[in-house]
Amino acid sequence: ELCCERTGTPIPVRVIDESDALVAYFHHLRYDSHEDGPVTVIVNIGHKTTSMVAVKAVKGGVERKAAYSALVGSSTIDEGLCDIVFDHILKKQGRDIKSDAKSFKKVLRECKKAKEVLSSVDTAMVQLEGLAQDTDVSIQLNRSQVLECGVKLAKAIGEGLSQIVPTISSEITAELVRLECVGGGWRSPFIQELLKTSLNVSRAGVSLDSNLCVAEGCAVLGAVSLLATASEQDKSSFDAVHAVHITPTPVVSDTTVVTVPQKWRDDEQAMQSSDTKFIAFSSAVDKLQSLVYGTQSLLGRSGNVSDDTYSSLSKLLDEIDDLASDECTTVEVLLATHATMEAKVNAIPEVAAQKAKEAAEEKRKEEEFIRLSKLQEEDKELTNDPQRLRVAQQRREQGTTLFKQECWEEAQTRFVQALSILGSIYDTNNEEYKTKKNEISLSCHLNIASCCVKLSRWRIAINNCSSALDVSPNNPKALFRRGQAYSAQGDFKEAMADLTLAAELTNNDAGIVAELEHLQKKIDHEKAKERKMYGKMFA
Repeated sequence: ELCCERTGTPIPVRVIDESDALVAYFHHLRYDSHEDGPVTVIVNIGHKTTSMVAVKAVKGGVERKAAYSALVGSSTIDEGLCDIVFDHILKKQGRDIKSDAKSFKKVLRECKKAKEVLSSVDTAMVQLEGLAQDTDVSIQLNRSQVLECGVKLAKAIGEGLSQIVPTISSEITAELVRLECVGGGWRSPFIQELLKTSLNVSRAGVSLDSNLCVAEGCAVLGAVSLLATASEQDKSSFDAVHAVHITPTPVVSDTTVVTVPQKWRDDEQAMQSSDTKFIAFSSAVDKLQSLVYGTQSLLGRSGNVSDDTYSSLSKLLDEIDDLASDECTTVEVLLATHATMEAKVNAIPEVAAQKAKEAAEEKRKEEEFIRLSKLQEEDKELTNDPQRLRVAQQRREQGTTLFKQECWEEAQTRFVQALSILGSIYDTNNEEYKTKKNEISLSCHLNIASCCVKLSRWRIAINNCSSALDVSPNNPKALFRRGQAYSAQGDFKEAMADLTLAAELTNNDAGIVAELEHLQKKIDHEKAKERKMYGKMFA
């Protein structure tokens, strides 16, 4: 159509019924196996519409036995649950906030989630904070409310079934009907039960892709209709891959022709030219701003920048703003300015120093990676247990050194390597080997947990602390670090248990007591927040 618009070619307007598109796609998907297939009922329950069609498909053709459509979909359930929530707010808090778009969007999202939960359980909570007029709400929804909200949709489906079932009653009695469902609305249990019972089937097929079936079906029917009306010369340009004949023949095209005026085409070209210039201009401005902001970020990482330097960068940003707002500024001017500014920025001593520092750090990491790769190759060549224990100890010591240098990632890698080597110990009955292995394992698990605490990788920290406790039950360090990780994740009950036991085992170590006090403050804050929310609910 875009090509037609730009060349002034008349555009034929094609109209394809959704149910016909579904049938065409279904046949296209399965026609090779449909020498004489069963009657298939395709049910499409979308967000706003519902359609049904019963067909008998064979190779090369489809007989449409009955079809039905209605302007009602699964959104009626979502909107009904929203009404229940907003009525609850109005009744309990005296606030009519349904007309607030942001609040409605939030409530609708949570009601959709609750509807999904209610497909498998009897009740679900909807909890929201910060709605319009500083409104918080907490309400329990149940499955019976979903049923009530779905009455309108169920009636529409029932009406459709009442038209379709009589046309295929003999096949239903003989259990020769296939049910194919499209869209998300059919997944509600009461709708599934209604369809299965009415059509005498035990399950619903889901072989049709909800995102593609209508579009691909339209493409198939559109191509078939073009082929039917094409001249013999034009037909030679078609590849005969798939054709489907639907009876009664669907209306896939009308005679309406749209002619695009020349002015529209000129306007389109002018807008495209303007868009191209605007994109190039914006890209040049972004490039300039990225240079300055990137430099500010670079200097921020150094932590040692003079006020004069920041002032110089701010002036550069002002200069960019002036250029961007000047109507006479061209892309070429902006690109030339970028080259000049880049030279100015690179001449700032702090910038050059920080770039050199970061380049050196990158080089160090690259060298470290190469060294690690070599170590891993060496680890594969270990041939006996004493060797493995010795190298595992070396990896642990290397990790400890890196940890003291605050190289958390590299240190964690060393400790993991040590544990990997220990996993290859062959003689697990040797007490000397077993003792040494446990000693190194305990240290590595604790140190990995410490690295993960520094890197905010709470779940890995918890797992390694648990592994350390398997080796050494009631180890205070493992309990303390696991308690820290639990607290950071918001698992306050588990955190309190670990930290309390750690404090008892260490005679109230000052660091552990401080962590306990910090945890208690977090718990008190959460309780105060809950009291505030419930106070608003029952006010």
